Amino acid sequence: MRELESVTVLPPFKYELAHYANISTLKPWEGTEKFIPLILAEWKNIHAELLHIFEKREKHAASAHMKNGIALFLQFIYWVNGKPVGFTNNNIIDPTLAVAPSNTAERIAFISRRPTLYQSFIQLGELMIEMEKQYAIAALKKRKK
Repeated sequence: MRELESVTVLPPFKYELAHYANISTLKPWEGTEKFIPLILAEWKNIHAELLHIFEKREKHAASAHMKNGIALFLQFIYWVNGKPVGFTNNNIIDPTLAVAPSNTAERIAFISRRPTLYQSFIQLGELMIEMEKQYAIAALKKRKK
């Protein structure tokens, strides 16, 4: 794990931006078993911070953390599907992704429009949980092959 010490998943989309600019960089979507745990660890930190913010009813302070959480989820879903996050599609979520929670596009659209709502925080947490389960299933299938 020593090689991953300097690898971070935030700021969001840095690997995708480099990839699309034809700059040589890591491609986390090609090695999910190393990078997804980093996403989950970062989400755990963001989730704890957001929980504290919403408990104190300071929803105005949630926006930046929610945006990072949304970005983590997008990296999570695309990387599990072996793709970099796409920026050219009019939809946030590519409908052709094989591994994805149900109604992901609609749910992310809701969260993105209202990132400071407690309901958006709960919905993002549920998406992360569902995606983690989907990832575990996909990893098991991959190992069996």
